[in-house]
Order: sequence, then C-alpha cells, then structure tokens
Amino acid sequence: MSRLFVKDFFRTFKRDNLIVLVDVGILRSHKDLSLGMDFIPHLIGQAEYEQLTKQRTNQDFDEIVEVTSRKAAGNHK
Repeated sequence: MSRLFVKDFFRTFKRDNLIVLVDVGILRSHKDLSLGMDFIPHLIGQAEYEQLTKQRTNQDFDEIVEVTSRKAAGNHK
C-alpha cells in the first residue's frame, strides 16, 4: 500500500525538483535557516534603530537652528 502511494507521489516528481526547491529557498540547510531566523531580524532591528536615531538627531538640529534663528531675528528688531 505505501509502495503504491510513493510511486504515485513520485510519478510527477522530476529529477531537478529538489534543486529547484533549494534554489527557491523552500529547502534550506539548518545553518541557513538559523542564520535567517536569528541574524537577519537583529540586522533589520539595528537598521531601524539607526534610522530612528538619525531622524531624531536631524529633528534636534532643526529645532536648534529654528530656536537660534528666532532669537537672532528677535535681536535684530
């Protein structure tokens, strides 16, 4: 019974299916899978943190320039 099931299942299976599945990324080695699950989210989180830090720094500089410009404009009146 199981032999017939396997024959029916593998009848549509081509020789390069496993290679295609690996190339597409469905079948990955344990090393690649753990790298993707552990390292990449940390890398994305670090990139988001750096982006937010840069935005905050730019906002702080803009605020400093605005306050300084207002004081300078007030002194020239």
